[in-house]
Amino acid sequence: MAQINFLNTLNFNQNEAVSFRLDVEASNPSSPSPVGGQLYYNSGDDTVRFYSAGASQWVTLANTAQAGVTDITSGNGAASSGNAITSQTSATGSVTIESFAFAGSANVGHVPAYSGGSSTTNFLRADGSWSTVDNYGSWEIAENGTANGDVTSGDKVDFIDGTITEAVVTGTSSPYTVTFNHNDVTRSDTTSSASPGYGGTFDVISSITTSSQGHVTDVNTETITMPAAETYDWDIDGDSGGALTVSDQFTVDIAGGNIITTALTTSGAGTSTIRTLTVNHDAISTDTTAGTPVTLSSGGTFTAINSMAFDGYGHTDTATPVTFTLPDSLAPGDITAQNGVYNTGTSASPVIEVDYRANTNNIIDSAGTGSTPTADDHFIFSVDNGGDADGLVKQNTLGSVTLDIWGTPTADVDMGTNGGSLFNIKNLKDPVDEQDAATKAYVDLIASKALEFKGTFNPANGLIATGTNAGSYLYQLTGGSFDSSKARVALETGDLYIATGSGDFYANTATPLTTGDQVFALNDVAANTSVESDWAVVQSDTDVATYAAIGLGNVNVQDDSSATSGYHGSTSGAATGGVLNVNYTNGTAAIELRESSASDLGIVKIAEGSGISVTYSNGEATIATSGNPSGKRVSLDSTLGYVTKASSGGVTTFTVDLQSASVFGGSTLALDTKAEVITSGGETVYPVVERSSGDISFAFSELPSAPSDGDYEVLLIVVS
Repeated sequence: MAQINFLNTLNFNQNEAVSFRLDVEASNPSSPSPVGGQLYYNSGDDTVRFYSAGASQWVTLANTAQAGVTDITSGNGAASSGNAITSQTSATGSVTIESFAFAGSANVGHVPAYSGGSSTTNFLRADGSWSTVDNYGSWEIAENGTANGDVTSGDKVDFIDGTITEAVVTGTSSPYTVTFNHNDVTRSDTTSSASPGYGGTFDVISSITTSSQGHVTDVNTETITMPAAETYDWDIDGDSGGALTVSDQFTVDIAGGNIITTALTTSGAGTSTIRTLTVNHDAISTDTTAGTPVTLSSGGTFTAINSMAFDGYGHTDTATPVTFTLPDSLAPGDITAQNGVYNTGTSASPVIEVDYRANTNNIIDSAGTGSTPTADDHFIFSVDNGGDADGLVKQNTLGSVTLDIWGTPTADVDMGTNGGSLFNIKNLKDPVDEQDAATKAYVDLIASKALEFKGTFNPANGLIATGTNAGSYLYQLTGGSFDSSKARVALETGDLYIATGSGDFYANTATPLTTGDQVFALNDVAANTSVESDWAVVQSDTDVATYAAIGLGNVNVQDDSSATSGYHGSTSGAATGGVLNVNYTNGTAAIELRESSASDLGIVKIAEGSGISVTYSNGEATIATSGNPSGKRVSLDSTLGYVTKASSGGVTTFTVDLQSASVFGGSTLALDTKAEVITSGGETVYPVVERSSGDISFAFSELPSAPSDGDYEVLLIVVS
């Protein structure tokens, strides 16, 4: 049967538990192990039982009639077998308690009924039977002549062993003999390991007196005091620190220093003990690692050790350094700079560089002048390395340099002298872009293909009305549509026709023509093959544009007050400032849509949020929830960074940090959070729940056992 588990103590605060029922079991529960005070109803014998922790057993509280002992009947039982009355540990209902008679020894009980002899002379013996007293009188017992009392009938005189004496009774009938023996005396000698120091004391025995029987009757002791300690002083001095006085009981520590260690050893024992202090000189290792190599130039110097001296202990005493100077590779004055180079150093240390200075001796001017350069003449240049010269110099001819590698001109380029010799640019490619130069052949071709008026035509059906091709067709229609299977004239580039009347060119409503509009051929086209794209249209009275037709027009933004219901424009119909902005540049209208804000209408994109998903299909956004953004299921597992566990006083407490990013984050408060604790199987259980700031705690009783990490989960919902 499903159960609701309370995992901590329930406090009813003195309220009633109405109509509740005890745990029903057929026998004493054993798993989990029962604890003191646990109750249950035994369906086997119809009793209520509780568990006694002191007796470690189940105890019956009531019988089948739901009552305890109802009445007690007393009785006189037989002889005692150990208990004075009847044992009724588990008795219920009517109980009979019998008293048992004393039966001697440990069989306690009431005095048995009197039997035999005289009631004035009989007495109860220790074995539980009655006996008659004889007519014995008395005798006196005394100690050293002093009476201690009479020994009457039935009295006992016990002669016991005394200190180093033994009492021995012999005989089985009168007269009895009592003999007192002196026991042997053993002596245990002990020694003391005490070592009194200066001024210390110790006790000694000076004399012993004994009796004629050899017993010690007197011991005389004396206290001996050791002489006081001598006092002495001596000085200890070192290479530094000054002299120090060492008084009695001071400690002197002789420690090692740099490359010096000390060692203290002990030999012998007792008064022959010898302690030896040895001062050792540590071994020294020599580092022969070579230094960093240094490259010296002419005239450079370096220092080396010329000689070393050592003391008698192998220590370096002195080291004599010597400075060496390398000779110059050339004698001063042996280098003279000529034209094109110059010396930037000194005569002793000359540095020769190429001369680019502004003088007649630089590398260019010193070369002299010659004839006009030709394509075969050479020049030198530095090889490029990512925008910088890399030091590699090469040569080539002037004729090998192509114009495309030179920079873009920043001024006019003359092709000769105006009024003098002029020169042509040869072998140009036909122009492509607007600013490309045109060749003579290209210009002649264009001039030869100037517009040529061929006649007029009716745009409603394509019939040529006048000119050399009158009666023929530019195009023909079938059912109001252009029919490519019907005859039409051949075209040459520049053929010009003028419309007379109205109609759609090639039956295309996007190209309406009226009288005076012109069309001219763009290409040479064979007969019966022309299409609308082979023509250019010039409309003399370009029509006003409509939604379906291209034409002249102006784009404005509608005034909000005149906008169609459900639509918005802008205040006073301004081109900007509304949902739609129209900006004109050189006759081109740039249309912009405003993004929405808290105060302005505009286009908007729906973004997903916590627990919200957004999907799009054909421009339609579908918003759906994905889980509960205010809900969270958390395992009570202290291995998680946002869950802690503590055990104290038989209670295990798990604490969840609600403000962790792994839970709700932010400033979530425990007072705004609802919690339900469940088992791995989904059953709700009830520990103690406490809330504090951003933490929520769950306290579990450790009965019958402490909960482990992951045994329970908590369902959390933030309600505010």
